[in-house]
Amino acid sequence: MPLSPRTSTCLTLAQRFNSDDYLRNPVIYDGVTKKTSRTGRKAKPFVHHFNTSGILQHNDIAPQWHPTDVGAIKVASHLQQFIRMKFDWDFYATGPE
Repeated sequence: MPLSPRTSTCLTLAQRFNSDDYLRNPVIYDGVTKKTSRTGRKAKPFVHHFNTSGILQHNDIAPQWHPTDVGAIKVASHLQQFIRMKFDWDFYATGPE
């Protein structure tokens, strides 16, 4: 199945910012001075792509292509698992059960 132009653009950006060429000397942006500069040191990959293809059914998408409440819960549930596996983070309850 071919990728949509939006997905293709997102994957291209993720690949660019995670490429060895970019990570050898990445560029950072200072929001105060509104200037960019090079870090001068190697960085680890930091852009992660979470693919939502196949998560939502047709009734999980509301008008104007926004997820419904149920659709948002489905995406959040899958995203939680993605974060847990990708970053090896454990989720614990922080409030009363």
